[in-house]
Amino acid sequence: MPEWDENDPRWWRSIGDTSDEVNVVRIPDVALIATIPYVDTAATPPQMPHAYLTSKYETGQGLSPAQHLLFGGGRAFTRLFESGDQNAPPLVYSGYRQFHSSLRCDAYRAALWFTNVCIHTNSNGDESGLSFRWGTRVGDTPVRPRCVIPQLPYNSLWKCMTGAAKPNQLPILQRGSVSGFIVTLRYDFKICRFLDAAQWVLTGHRAPWAWMGLECGFRYDPSTGGEFRLNMIGSSIPTQYLYVDWHRVDGIDGCSHDMMGIQQADIHAFVEKGSCVPGPVRKGPCVHTGSF
Repeated sequence: MPEWDENDPRWWRSIGDTSDEVNVVRIPDVALIATIPYVDTAATPPQMPHAYLTSKYETGQGLSPAQHLLFGGGRAFTRLFESGDQNAPPLVYSGYRQFHSSLRCDAYRAALWFTNVCIHTNSNGDESGLSFRWGTRVGDTPVRPRCVIPQLPYNSLWKCMTGAAKPNQLPILQRGSVSGFIVTLRYDFKICRFLDAAQWVLTGHRAPWAWMGLECGFRYDPSTGGEFRLNMIGSSIPTQYLYVDWHRVDGIDGCSHDMMGIQQADIHAFVEKGSCVPGPVRKGPCVHTGSF
């Protein structure tokens, strides 16, 4: 896809009749942000979750003597969390402009969003079409010297390495079976080739595609108002935050996902999934509903 530009028609989508600019019902903006939390791995006691701290990829169990000598006995997750995003996404953005500006400077792994979502109605108030603006962006992996040599003291950022994303990931639009509209967008992304090679050295496995997506159902009735239903999906790693009307949805109904709380079996399943295949889906509820 081209670099995102709000005036580029390739980032606009519609279905049905959207010619009527008078009878338009606005729907809250929706966004997803994926991030790796930063952990000070040298802290006492360790801040890293137990499932990661005791993983064979962290302890080095089963690594060859050469790997122990060169890389300090595994410590794959020490390096992962040292490359984490120190500024967690905020609880609230003032609006789309602040959100998009933050993507130019804040650390994150990936983002997708729907803005200017509108249901168009006819003269009777019935649904006639849906229009919206959408976007995706892959983020950076902050690399610090301690990511390379964990024994070093903490210091500032060394380099940011931009990740990769699958090409031609586009939203899918369809009408609901009875009424309304359904918009689905999935975004697959991963670390860059250099860091992918580093992961292979540390774990013996290349990285799978991390991914996240939204299935959005929108319905409007002139007598009862509008309803939306958001089905959030994604891989078990990384952490993913859902925003509705630029307010973060934190665990109210399971829609924001925290990779720090997954089980060791889920961690190993992700690491061992295989090169350039989608990582295993996260567990738990993932539906958020509301009205407009």
